Amino acid sequence: MLNSATARLAFLISLAHSGNVTISAEFAGISRSSLYSWRLQDAEFAESWDCAMHESLDRLKEAARRRAIDLLFELMLGMLGMAGIRSFDKLRGITR
Repeated sequence: MLNSATARLAFLISLAHSGNVTISAEFAGISRSSLYSWRLQDAEFAESWDCAMHESLDRLKEAARRRAIDLLFELMLGMLGMAGIRSFDKLRGITR
């Protein structure tokens, strides 16, 4: 079993990547009730928890942004193909 400091660090790293308390608690081998108790008793741990959640949200936002751009690009290519434009070179010629 991990010592308390190592378990907390493992939890925070997992939380920053997953954004999921249950998964992160299981990863670190800590009960959710212990984690929430530590959060209430330890302001520094609570702040680290909040930072990990913000990092997780940033990762989620970036993944959503990348997915939206990829889907938009696929849609644009499909529309260009339907218009008979097979390359960007032809598109550049149209806009000149």
